Amino acid sequence: MATWGVHSFENDDAVEWAAAYREMGFDLAASTIRIALEDFSNNRLSASIGTRAIAAVEAVAQALGRGSEAAAVAFDGAPAPDPAKAEALVAEANELVMAVTGASELAQLWKEADPEHREAWMGSLTDLRRRLNGAPAAAPAPSPETAAPPAAASADVTLDDIRKAIGGLARDIEALRRETAENFDRLARRLPGADR
Repeated sequence: MATWGVHSFENDDAVEWAAAYREMGFDLAASTIRIALEDFSNNRLSASIGTRAIAAVEAVAQALGRGSEAAAVAFDGAPAPDPAKAEALVAEANELVMAVTGASELAQLWKEADPEHREAWMGSLTDLRRRLNGAPAAAPAPSPETAAPPAAASADVTLDDIRKAIGGLARDIEALRRETAENFDRLARRLPGADR
């Protein structure tokens, strides 16, 4: 049985994909993303392809200097990627993350999970999209089994911390607005008669 966790590299398919990436380099990320998008448009994006595709999106973020600690470990020893090629894939990578979280087999499997794990998985993918679009990497959220109870949270939150958080949220909202507009434009180009 495969191992499944809420983060990008906490499953067997992504770990195997990362091993292939270390051998083959960035072209594997580009082809994985494009194949997964094609599968999604044909309504056949399997959970296995979805987890590999998320690993490929992690490779794009890593190539842009916005990778996670887990990605740095998973891709250690891979050929150096071309940041320009990675930048050219950002729109497709965003589209793919939206596809995986929307109407994919992987999303359906997580829908059947308990709410705490499902929210942690969605949070992991939200962080991936933030990094993909230029936000710095956040500290990985602990898996629900290891998360500290809310009472253990620090009460030393300052007004400056709150202002920084609000500023970050404002940037995220603006990035999501741009991405949504771009996604609608792409969708309109793909659907025949959508310009009516």
